[in-house]
Amino acid sequence: MPIKFECPCGKHLLAPESKIGKAATCPRCGERVVVPDPSSGAPTQPLGLDFVDEEPTLIPPLPPAPPPPRAPARAAHPPAPLPPSSVPPPLSPAGGSTKPCPFCGEAIQAVAKKCKHCGEFLDGRRPPSKAQRRSAGRGAAVGRASGKATSSLTMSLLGLVLYGAGFAVCALPSWGASIVLGIVAVVSGMQASSEAKAVGMSVPGSATTGVILGIVDIALPPVTFVIVVLLIAGASR
Repeated sequence: MPIKFECPCGKHLLAPESKIGKAATCPRCGERVVVPDPSSGAPTQPLGLDFVDEEPTLIPPLPPAPPPPRAPARAAHPPAPLPPSSVPPPLSPAGGSTKPCPFCGEAIQAVAKKCKHCGEFLDGRRPPSKAQRRSAGRGAAVGRASGKATSSLTMSLLGLVLYGAGFAVCALPSWGASIVLGIVAVVSGMQASSEAKAVGMSVPGSATTGVILGIVDIALPPVTFVIVVLLIAGASR
């Protein structure tokens, strides 16, 4: 049966028999009170204290102590190390993987087809010979010369069209544009002739024609203007 006893603060307490001899906390004053043993004949009320007529408070049992933390279980077997082949290759500063050049040993891009250090091709190709490089350069020069010759002829013809339009409607701006196009035609034609001679090819006919017509584009407007002024002056006399 519960044991009734009193705290020094005057609070009546109840405790189960299993708490005999153990300390309990008074809910009123917070002091630790030892639960007395009634069979020992010890007084359950302190001397000099009057009995207070109030309901005794049952001391709740202490909560069980939490279990100690469990140590993390160790793996039965340590993880196996990665095989050497699974280690990724080193990265270049640009972010791509690299490999050593089989000819000079320098680090190059893994997808490179030609070593930037020694100039060797890595896909089995041989570098172009001097004759091949000379032929490729000559082909590029021929292409540039042909393009400039065509441009010269086109500009000169367009200049003649603008001159004719200006002559028909007496529009001086058209004559100015004709002069500008004539200058462009002459410069392009002369460049085409120079580049063609540099690679040993004949001068394109379109370049020669463009230069001639460009000179006509430049000369016609001022000559026509002078003739018109003289005619007007003669008619006014």
